[in-house]
Amino acid sequence: MLGITVPHPFDDAKWRYEIKWDGYRCQIHWTDRLQIFSRSGADLLQHFPDLTDIGAIFDSPVVLDGELIAWVNGRASYQALQKRTEASHRVVVFDCLYADGNWLCHKPLAQRLEWLNRYVSTQGKIVVSDGITQEGTALWQSVQDHSLEGVMAKRLDSPYLPGKRVPYWKKFVVMNRRWAKVFMISQGVGGQWIWWIVPEYDGTEILGKLVAPRGWVLSDKDVLIKENKGSNSIWRLRRPLSVEVEYRELTAKGQMRHGRIRRWQEHR
Repeated sequence: MLGITVPHPFDDAKWRYEIKWDGYRCQIHWTDRLQIFSRSGADLLQHFPDLTDIGAIFDSPVVLDGELIAWVNGRASYQALQKRTEASHRVVVFDCLYADGNWLCHKPLAQRLEWLNRYVSTQGKIVVSDGITQEGTALWQSVQDHSLEGVMAKRLDSPYLPGKRVPYWKKFVVMNRRWAKVFMISQGVGGQWIWWIVPEYDGTEILGKLVAPRGWVLSDKDVLIKENKGSNSIWRLRRPLSVEVEYRELTAKGQMRHGRIRRWQEHR
């Protein structure tokens, strides 16, 4: 089950608010053995064998929904998770889909959480997600202050709809903003223009390549040089663009994660 992104936090007693962790979404299955699957169905235990001992905490078959994270220096590190470097891996569980021989997807979230806390407790490498009701804005502010990824809001009376992206779950994600420049452009599949985003203070470090806004049109007077690099053509702009970009974070290589263009202006 997936949530929709909303721009602003809100307060509502009918909703539960949890920290949104920056990791890999996963399902934990325990019958006579432990299995941990990614959203695509891949076997995560092949890549994270250190999580195998989680199975020892279960007494009866369960299916749980959660997030696999890498815990580094007191916080979740998506970069460490991707590189599979040595880190303390944890599975944060926040929903119970099967327990006591019954599928629980049709039950409201409030009841599924009761099942979750009945069958699972925080110990070892498994962590039961905590949450609050009503105070979504306060949790959002705390998440911002600690530079965490965001907040998940979930209706307490909602069922679990596998594979669906629905407004029963809403997420507000912490994003960074900055002004940058575009000196070079290229064309992507389908002919759409791609802007090469670089910092204002350094025109050589590429922050990312983003699809140009629909309202932008390239004219001949904008092009300074056209360079051919293999099968790709790159244009240098005579008049650079100033752009405000929004992104989750910068990777270790200085690339924007989940970058997008908020607004732009030409230099005359």
